[in-house]
Amino acid sequence: FNILFPERRDFFLENAETFAFGSGNNNLIPFFSRRIGLSSAGTPIPIVGGARISGQIGHYDLGFIEMKTERAGATPANNYAVGRLKRNLFRNSWLGTLVTNRNSTVNGDNNSVYGADARFQFFDHLWLDSHILRSKTPLLPGKDQARQFEAAWRGNELTVATGYNEIQTNFNPEAGFIRRGNNTRYNGEVSWNPVLKSSHVVRNLAFGAKTEYFEGGTTRKIETRTEAVNLGIDLQNNSSVDFVMTNTFD
Repeated sequence: FNILFPERRDFFLENAETFAFGSGNNNLIPFFSRRIGLSSAGTPIPIVGGARISGQIGHYDLGFIEMKTERAGATPANNYAVGRLKRNLFRNSWLGTLVTNRNSTVNGDNNSVYGADARFQFFDHLWLDSHILRSKTPLLPGKDQARQFEAAWRGNELTVATGYNEIQTNFNPEAGFIRRGNNTRYNGEVSWNPVLKSSHVVRNLAFGAKTEYFEGGTTRKIETRTEAVNLGIDLQNNSSVDFVMTNTFD
């Protein structure tokens, strides 16, 4: 699978959170700034110039990037455009949209991605996260979506979470990053961390179980299944003792 190397260039790091999309799952990042001015091997590609506008207007987060790169070897010159708009709601909720576009000097060599994301928090503990994206690439028609839905109750002692994530066969974000594509992922988690208020040594106990299942997008057969359980004790001095058992099938 692809390896995620972090961005180090100051121009792209400043206000980078404005362009963050979805729930922060590093398996899919629809806009990944290292795609601009760097080859897949990390070799610098000269940047002619560009501009970025980012900030807040009222309850809205706005971001726009326009960049142009030079030709480098077999890589043609490219224009990149990224737009992000997010409407903040309540305390920790939002609705947003993202558009990316790459267009080279070669006819028919272009790629775009557009989609929307949302997060809603209810009663301080109920979280709903969702996004849907679609890519447009010549010669890759159909099955070009990525979508996700996650729901979680995150209480002081009890956490219950479940999620669904699908990246279809032809979804192709050329200005983004996919660690593991062409699959459907299901996941679930439950944990209980009772607090021992009467103890001056033990802060809380920890009991949990989680599972993750990957199904091939083309074969519809299992690719990976992981199951894990954990037992632990968290002490008042921030030290802890944990027992974890994991079973993985590939």
